Amino acid sequence: MEISVIINYKNKIINGGIILLAVIIGYNLYSGQAKTVDSLKGNKETELKRNEILNGISTSENQISKYKNFVNKKDVSSLINSLATLANNAKVKIASVKPLGVIDFPVYTKSQFQLQINALNFAVLGKFISDLENSDDIYTVDAITIFPVSASAERPEVESNQKEKLSAEMKVSTILFK
Repeated sequence: MEISVIINYKNKIINGGIILLAVIIGYNLYSGQAKTVDSLKGNKETELKRNEILNGISTSENQISKYKNFVNKKDVSSLINSLATLANNAKVKIASVKPLGVIDFPVYTKSQFQLQINALNFAVLGKFISDLENSDDIYTVDAITIFPVSASAERPEVESNQKEKLSAEMKVSTILFK
């Protein structure tokens, strides 16, 4: 009797086996695709983070480029005009400007020059130095020597103007980014 039952339900057993096989294959396909989707979601998050970082880098590069263009807009006449404006505002007189040379560094170039300054007192001289180092152009005072006008016998341009009580020699630097 068992064989007759199997023969009677043969088509149903085969159909059930095919359906079971299809369910197993479908489940395996679904599991594989779910893993792929999860992996793609992770990759998407990683790429979004990378894009944010790259956008930040791009913004930083643009800002650096703008700063370079701002700082690098220097030539001899603009430097002298800037120094003259600062000197007039501080009420000091520039007796001479002497270029000392250029020093090349990997990222920037440092230009140095020497200034001969005449001032009424230390406060006026200090204001000029403060204004110089705080100006939009990047200046640094590398060295300064201050002496009274009477002690500068070898400097006739200082002696000719007796209003000034102090004379100063300053080594000043400015930078240009490459």
